[in-house]
Amino acid sequence: MAKAQAEVRKAFASQTLREPDIINLPYLQAVIKEVMRLHPAGIIIPHKAMKDGVDLSAYRVLKGASVLVNNWAIGHNPQVWNEPDVFRPGRFLEKQISFHGKDFEFIPFGSGKRNCLGMPYAARVIPFLLS
Repeated sequence: MAKAQAEVRKAFASQTLREPDIINLPYLQAVIKEVMRLHPAGIIIPHKAMKDGVDLSAYRVLKGASVLVNNWAIGHNPQVWNEPDVFRPGRFLEKQISFHGKDFEFIPFGSGKRNCLGMPYAARVIPFLLS
């Protein structure tokens, strides 16, 4: 918290915060991503298997079956995240991971054509309000 506060104070000590200036707050952006990784806000809409006999992990999924993505489990997977239960925003500074649905180890707003309609709004407003 202190590191994020110091970044905001340093970046905007002599001026008023404006929305385009959020790009100057990489640690704050990393904090937001880490919170979304640990505590995903919503559920991902169920998908239907389009083909018969699709293998998903160790399971065979039949055509038409509903498939739910466990976003919480993705964010806490020890095979993907080092110390998955530890709050460490720096992991998002070390590796550039987007929440726009292209990096499947981090999809707090879903992915593809069924991603959250509020993602562009949240991406702009959350850092602005938090800072």
